[in-house]
Amino acid sequence: MFSRILFLLSLTALPAPSRSLPHLHISLAPILNATSLVPSVTALNITLTFPPPPDRSSPLLTLLLNSGATQTLQYPSTALHASDAAGALPLTHADETPANGNALRYYRPAPGRQPAGDRVTVQFVADPPEGLSRGNGPRIDLRRESGPEAGLVGMGEGFLPRPVVGDEEWEVTVRWELEALSSPLPEGVVVRGVSSLGEGQEVNATGVLGRVVARSYFAVGAGLRRWPSWEEAVEETREVAMYWMGELPWELGELGASVVKSTGAVKAFFGEADDPFRVFWRRGEAGYGGAGGHHSFLLEFAEGVEEEFSAEALQNLISHESVHEYALINPARQYDVWYREGVAVYYAVMAPFLAGAVDREYFVRWMNNNAQAYYTGGTTGLDWQYVLDNYWSGTQLVKTSYFRGFIYLAQVQGLISQSTNGTNGLDDVVIELYQQFKARETVQSEQFLEVLGGYIGSAAAESSFEDMKRGKLIVPSAGSLGMFGLKMVRRDVEGIELGFSESSFGRGVVVGLVPGSRAEQAGLRDGDEIVRFWVFSTAGDSLDNKMKVVVRREGQEIPVIYWPRSYERVENYEWVDGDKVE
Repeated sequence: MFSRILFLLSLTALPAPSRSLPHLHISLAPILNATSLVPSVTALNITLTFPPPPDRSSPLLTLLLNSGATQTLQYPSTALHASDAAGALPLTHADETPANGNALRYYRPAPGRQPAGDRVTVQFVADPPEGLSRGNGPRIDLRRESGPEAGLVGMGEGFLPRPVVGDEEWEVTVRWELEALSSPLPEGVVVRGVSSLGEGQEVNATGVLGRVVARSYFAVGAGLRRWPSWEEAVEETREVAMYWMGELPWELGELGASVVKSTGAVKAFFGEADDPFRVFWRRGEAGYGGAGGHHSFLLEFAEGVEEEFSAEALQNLISHESVHEYALINPARQYDVWYREGVAVYYAVMAPFLAGAVDREYFVRWMNNNAQAYYTGGTTGLDWQYVLDNYWSGTQLVKTSYFRGFIYLAQVQGLISQSTNGTNGLDDVVIELYQQFKARETVQSEQFLEVLGGYIGSAAAESSFEDMKRGKLIVPSAGSLGMFGLKMVRRDVEGIELGFSESSFGRGVVVGLVPGSRAEQAGLRDGDEIVRFWVFSTAGDSLDNKMKVVVRREGQEIPVIYWPRSYERVENYEWVDGDKVE
């Protein structure tokens, strides 16, 4: 009954669709768990209203079913209640798996029935179950926040079906139906909803549905907090804001100011200083990690994360994600992930430094952190197609796109600078490709090579790219960052080594312990039950990083901390002050 009331309320506020662009109206009505002491939002009653496709026999909606091993809310067609001018509109669904391996579900009218009128309404409930598979994949799923201030946080792609359209622009309205919640709430308790598109009960946006809906984050809860506080005004078009429930492991005062500077520098570098940027936080099962969205970023963390993840590393991560708003591929394809991630790694450091948001020591430290992550990761010699074919099968394979992309772009910077006598650089290529993306032109590796070829010649561009793809060791020229007084020199260091099988984390038991490894010497044993652990995916991001695994053996919890490096040194290069090189 409560869901039906919310559904009827949601229909009363529908604005008329625009005459110039198709219009998608998204109504989100929070469903409360009334049994808890402090009301918690456990589900959403959702209503979508949109025009039917020109071909009335075409699918009405599509939903991503998985990204990597991350599952979405895979609604069967019976869970979606559609209607139109003729009344109830029964739906069927069929699944397809395209070449990238991420399955899609398509919802279409049942045989013998086509949409009537100029508007279709679809109502359903997003109720994320406990234990939804979240394996090795992006953090796009809708998830319940635990604790006394529980609510929901997730990306649209993880729970919102959307009309089946291409890259044409739509008008989008997101409305939080909160009126029905005012009376049953205890005094002083306020349920708030916010998305990447903005704050307030109703927000409007224009854009491609695959970005403004699919890539937007949504958060709702009785304990939803904000930095700056809700009492402070935020200029919607410019400011950085952060949202969370419960308590955060970091103090946001100084960190927030640093994030504002760094993300502001990134936006200014791409000529988009007025773009907003929102950071959403939620708890995870272990460690930490993030995923970029539309003018936004999700950071996931577990208890004790501040031990392994410094405020400086967090600042760099958020800067990285802000770059993703501009390092864009069109049409998107996995083959070009080296560019998306490589540009994000490179300019997360470079853009803040160029703007004076970070000092020189920070700049050199993080450029070298990224370089050694490439050289010591153990995947330098792998063919790019092999990496793509096995992308989610191991941490270092996933990270290959980040750091091979980074070091290749650093090499490109040197090639352009040398060819143009320092007049041009990588910045020119990246900005040109972003402008092409904004103009809705194709932007993929082929276009990267076209623009690069304009500076160094087509043959040199193709040769450098082929070397990168086939796994030839990439060494930027000594003067690749010479404009900053830096020189690249060789300094071999220890390669990354977990010391046991990475599958142990999924099994919850240490298996495949490497004899003589630092993990074994620190005290790990095959068969140890894993209680909790630090994130291996970032253990190799700096030579200073450690690895911690807490195991249970004979009823006793044992913390094991060690340096996750082998005893074998690998070929490594780093930037140093040029005047210190003999």
